[in-house]
Amino acid sequence: NGKRLAYDVSPCNMILNFLSKKVGKDFDQFGKMAQSGQTNLELLSQLNKINYYDTDPPKSLGKEYLDNFFIPILNQSKLSTNDMLSTFVEHVAIQMSKSFTSCNIVKSFFTGGGVFNQYLIARISYYTQVDIIIPDNDTVNFKEAIIFGFLGVLRVLNQNNCLAFSTGAYRDHCSGDVYML
Repeated sequence: NGKRLAYDVSPCNMILNFLSKKVGKDFDQFGKMAQSGQTNLELLSQLNKINYYDTDPPKSLGKEYLDNFFIPILNQSKLSTNDMLSTFVEHVAIQMSKSFTSCNIVKSFFTGGGVFNQYLIARISYYTQVDIIIPDNDTVNFKEAIIFGFLGVLRVLNQNNCLAFSTGAYRDHCSGDVYML
């Protein structure tokens, strides 16, 4: 409706990496472990029922939320790591699809380590008709540095760099300090 909207759709890499560490890996390279697992419908249902998904934006998923709601569900599971990975990838793909549908998204720019998880991208594509755009590796790997540089430029120009629709702040404002050397 002509408004910007920003929020965390679903946890992704923090949980996928948490599960990968259970078998001594830092992450599931290309999503191969998840792809070799089986999706468990009971676990998938539990994940999809987490109350975060019923909350309207603005909203954010911090580590504390993951530790209190997502991790306990996964720690109680008796499934293999690969089955939990497969189920969690399915969960993320479903939540992404719901978000795309509710916001009428037809094209989406993906960045972050998840874009290297080929299985995750394939599952998101399965549930949506969204045109997924994945930029070059430098943009993916350095997106946070690029974004923080942009926020700094906005601060130097005294333009709003903290937007209420995204942060839940009462109003848009220019945040940060500038020190001249």
